[in-house]
Amino acid sequence: TGDTICGPGTLNLTATGTGTLDWYDTITGGTALATGTSYTTPTISTTTTYYVESVISSPIANGAKPDNTGGGANFDNDQHIKFDAYVDFEIVSVFVYAQGTGIRTIELRDDAGTVLESAAINIPDGNSRVTLNFPVTAGIDYQLGVDASGMIDLYRNNNNVAYPYDIAGLGEVTRSSAGTAGGLNHYYFFYDWEVKEPDCVSARVPVEARVNDLPTVDGGADETACDGDMVTLSGSGASSYSWTGGITDGVAFGPSIGTTTYTVTGTDANGCTNTDDVDVVVNALPTVSGGSDQTVCDGDDVTLSGSGADTYSWTGGITDGVAFTTSGAGTTTYTVTGTDVNGCENTDDVDVTVNALPSIDSEVANDATNCTASDGTITITASGGSGSFNYSIDGGTTFQASGSFTGLGVGTYNVVIDDGNCPVTGSTLTISSPGAPSAPTVSGGATYCDGDALT
Repeated sequence: TGDTICGPGTLNLTATGTGTLDWYDTITGGTALATGTSYTTPTISTTTTYYVESVISSPIANGAKPDNTGGGANFDNDQHIKFDAYVDFEIVSVFVYAQGTGIRTIELRDDAGTVLESAAINIPDGNSRVTLNFPVTAGIDYQLGVDASGMIDLYRNNNNVAYPYDIAGLGEVTRSSAGTAGGLNHYYFFYDWEVKEPDCVSARVPVEARVNDLPTVDGGADETACDGDMVTLSGSGASSYSWTGGITDGVAFGPSIGTTTYTVTGTDANGCTNTDDVDVVVNALPTVSGGSDQTVCDGDDVTLSGSGADTYSWTGGITDGVAFTTSGAGTTTYTVTGTDVNGCENTDDVDVTVNALPSIDSEVANDATNCTASDGTITITASGGSGSFNYSIDGGTTFQASGSFTGLGVGTYNVVIDDGNCPVTGSTLTISSPGAPSAPTVSGGATYCDGDALT
């Protein structure tokens, strides 16, 4: 049974069958990776096919000359024994008698001396069994010897040798390579062979270790917003998405001031997941002020200026910090929008109340009766404005509630009226006198003497 994983990792493969189960990474040949009903792969990053086969092992039997009895000695020259194989079999191991410890290279050769199998083995001094595991196909005149370019020094018989020697019914050792007696009077090196027929091996069955790629999940670019803005985060690269912070994919939400990292987990059709982080920076709104409300008189200039941000725009077509002239009584609300360096905006309202100007309807000055008299008068009438007026004829220094001024001497007078909101300057009035009296008229005339009485 195969296994599936998301992204690189190890997988557990299982199989059932008779005999021994051997695992491979090739469909033929190769070396078994493991034995048993399960195999744990190394860490892999791509889908890989492994193979399992069922092996029923053949029993081991013994053959060839069973031991070195019969006479002989250790030998250190290039010689070998020859054998025939009736059927395919395997030389599992042989027994040797060594003089001195050292590496000997044991070789299986064909009848022409071509090396078919070899094993370099560190053989200890004395008697020991040497594992070969040499496969042999049915044939004749095989050679089993030692590479003469290296160490040999193994025991061989040169007496009481009796060929042929049966190899457990699978073949027979026929002779040696000795140059005397047709090679029948020497037996070289290898005793008591352990052999077996080929194991019964099933066809290899593929088992898939599937590695699904992780989805490439993207939560989108980092976001910068202003307090009160709605933000929508949407994942891509997978099939479904979940976010930290209690938000829903593709649904707008209002984040808090500050920097918050939201993590999206995307799951693809294979159930594999991956994540991505998105930072959402929420900037506080600027504290925008348009200044205090203003009360002015019709026709006055007004300047409105914002503060608390970097740039400002006003309703009503006015420009920040630039005076404009009022026209018409009433209250107008002007809204300033201030934008800071983060692009965040806030507003403030300023009420500008424009009071109507009062109107001077008449200004009447009556002259004094003579140059020394203080009996001149001024009468002022007004309308409009608030309807409640105070009057001044000294340029606004002093006011009275009545528009009638009496007991005025000769001179000039500057008229000002004030309705409590807006003063209005009137005319400069002059009070004059009738002029100096006429010179007297003298009549008659007489001549008198000293002491006369005059009449």
